[in-house]
Amino acid sequence: MEALIDRLQRKLAEAFAQGWARAEGLDALLDPDTAADPASGALSGGIAFRVTDRAGLWHVVHHARMENIADPVALDDWLAGGLSIFLMKHPTWPR
Repeated sequence: MEALIDRLQRKLAEAFAQGWARAEGLDALLDPDTAADPASGALSGGIAFRVTDRAGLWHVVHHARMENIADPVALDDWLAGGLSIFLMKHPTWPR
């Protein structure tokens, strides 16, 4: 079974490998404290969703935190929610 941290990293790589993400200068960084609990495997931490402006500077436009996500479906739902909010904020992204 795939570890939740590996699943999260794979899903992020898949999402941001799409043409829309490369063309727009978008990415997502895991917070340094993102990790699985050694006993339960539950994942806690966060993701900063970023965009570049015309000068090439990165700006965080959405930050999502998670606490004790213990199964793949819940992780996928959490990530989908974060990506949705990130994309919904498109009109306010730095230019």
